Amino acid sequence: MPAELLRQRVVLSPRRFRDYQDDYVPSSHVELPTCVTIPGLDDATLINHGHHFGRAVYAFGGILRLMNHGRYLSNLLTSQLGVANLNEVEQAVWKNYRPLLSMIPQMEAIHSGSSLLHMSKLIDKGMLAARLDNKRAIRDMIFSLLAVAFGDDAQGLEGLDKGDLGFNHPLTRSLLCPVDLNWDDQHTQEHIKAGIFKNQTWGWPSFVYVFGLLLDPEDMWEGLFRSSLLVAAYKHVFTSRPSIFAQIQLNGSTRPGDRCIHGMTHVTPRSIAYVAMQVRFALGSQRLFVLNDTLTSSRKFYESVIEFFDKSSDDIEMHELLVWWDQQVFLAIETAEELDGEWI
Repeated sequence: MPAELLRQRVVLSPRRFRDYQDDYVPSSHVELPTCVTIPGLDDATLINHGHHFGRAVYAFGGILRLMNHGRYLSNLLTSQLGVANLNEVEQAVWKNYRPLLSMIPQMEAIHSGSSLLHMSKLIDKGMLAARLDNKRAIRDMIFSLLAVAFGDDAQGLEGLDKGDLGFNHPLTRSLLCPVDLNWDDQHTQEHIKAGIFKNQTWGWPSFVYVFGLLLDPEDMWEGLFRSSLLVAAYKHVFTSRPSIFAQIQLNGSTRPGDRCIHGMTHVTPRSIAYVAMQVRFALGSQRLFVLNDTLTSSRKFYESVIEFFDKSSDDIEMHELLVWWDQQVFLAIETAEELDGEWI
């Protein structure tokens, strides 16, 4: 790194990227600045970008800080500073900022503070709206799928109060319990409720694995993140297509999915993490996304999936997983379109 850059550079504090977003206030509670003109970008477009960013890149707010830190890092990197010279937090910021810049290339040409604030609030608003919309829709869809997959064991789930789900119901409990633990063991129950169990042999909840698969202790990747629940939820969120269960008739949305609007051609690790978080929330007992709850924290689970995928990015198993997902989602879409939209 050039000596001049070393002297001038302001290094971001070595704390997790999420800490830069904790001051996020939902846009619905903040009055937007008025009389702000952003060339080529209307409010609806920015909100729509927020929808996709929240689903495919990072789900939890704080766009203004991301913009400010990202623009700063962009200036550093255009001054012949390599990404390898960034610290861990800066690399995390950059990894989230690049997709945002790709969606909104005009962003770095805007120097008005009020314009950036206006943009950030609209994107934040879109992220929050997408998360809430998917939360409601996926819950209804999940119960229909469980009724087909588990029969009588899933009977009446849709009529239960949210507080009666999660670890309070036998079926949802079996899907949420870490796959290498036995819920029937009292010691396990106490530790899971206290949020003590971390980084076990596998540690992932059962619903992310293929249903009914006899897991191999020597192969943690077998069936991992390949469950039919995840695939069905992914199609619902990103393609607005029906469930993989052809016999289920759902009142699905007719809106075009992120695939059409944003040109998605491949399944990405972060989009899988988003869907896994939403499915986990649908199965759980919490009514809201509670960030500091030890048992059901959606954000904690979401970021643990992202971290796992990031660390596995160079593994052949990760490559095989993404190829498998593309076959389940995008190959299926192409086949259906060739059949004049008849889904099988």
